[in-house]
Amino acid sequence: MKSSTQSKNLTRLCKTLIYLGSRNYAATLLDLRNFFLTKQPKQCPSLLSLNHMLEFLIKQGKVKFYSGFYFWIPNSSKLEKNFNAYFNYSQVSQITRNKLNSALKAARWLKHLPCLYFIGISGTVATKNPNQTSDIDFLIVAKNNRIWTARLLVSILLFVLGLKKTQRCKNNKICLNLFMNYSMPQFKFPDRYTAFELFHIVPLLNRRRTLAKLFEANQQLQHFFPCFHPYLLDNFWQPKKINSFTFRLLDAVFNLKVFDLFEFLAARIQILKIKIGLKQIQSNGQIYWGKDALIFYPKPKSLSTEKKFKKFLNAEKKFF
Repeated sequence: MKSSTQSKNLTRLCKTLIYLGSRNYAATLLDLRNFFLTKQPKQCPSLLSLNHMLEFLIKQGKVKFYSGFYFWIPNSSKLEKNFNAYFNYSQVSQITRNKLNSALKAARWLKHLPCLYFIGISGTVATKNPNQTSDIDFLIVAKNNRIWTARLLVSILLFVLGLKKTQRCKNNKICLNLFMNYSMPQFKFPDRYTAFELFHIVPLLNRRRTLAKLFEANQQLQHFFPCFHPYLLDNFWQPKKINSFTFRLLDAVFNLKVFDLFEFLAARIQILKIKIGLKQIQSNGQIYWGKDALIFYPKPKSLSTEKKFKKFLNAEKKFF
């Protein structure tokens, strides 16, 4: 029974390595534990067991260990190029650092807006595998009934700083495609891709334990990665309190009833702009807007990522 369990876990580990490889993701031992592809939490292996299985795969020539990261070595030469990003990880790390610097510059200014409760980096920058032309995806949680006002103010500020993504320029620019209400920070399109993105969010601003609330509201995503345990990042990423008169004045203004009219107008203007751009959206585009959230992914990667993973699995099935 023990050998049967080990054999099944070895197969699951191989699939995990191939899945992460299909995403050009360099995995540490802890990453392999967190994103171990299984359906039941009780099937999650220990770090010691994972280490033994990885040593076996390294001896078999199926896994390479390099600079603290584990990489699957594909059988098919056609797939080899898809894994080359692994061995250029030092170059990718430099690209990631440059983009993180741009994100931190933006956060240093955005944190002064009292209508923002949370700013987090998502996408390829958070998973540390961006390319040179990648933009920087921001997930923002705003004060209740103020997401459109927050998005408008953030857009203006990023434009002034020269950090707002445009059609002509997106390298090291901020993309504002995901806004949520503090009372309902729940993803509208739950799938494995979304779960992977959520569990890699890098918090830059975290007021009122929003990150913990985000994990609690999206517990259904734990189904895709049952071995993942959300870190208590909200305990370490609390911003310094801003007690300036200007900050307190702005906070009071945002709470005024008259500001509801500004929120209404800001919503109408931005929704109109989104509707004009609907022609660029693919048939499987993930679009939602309302009082509780704004999700704008005109060209989602969820389906393409799963297709790529299945393609890699089929190419490697001789090993299983």
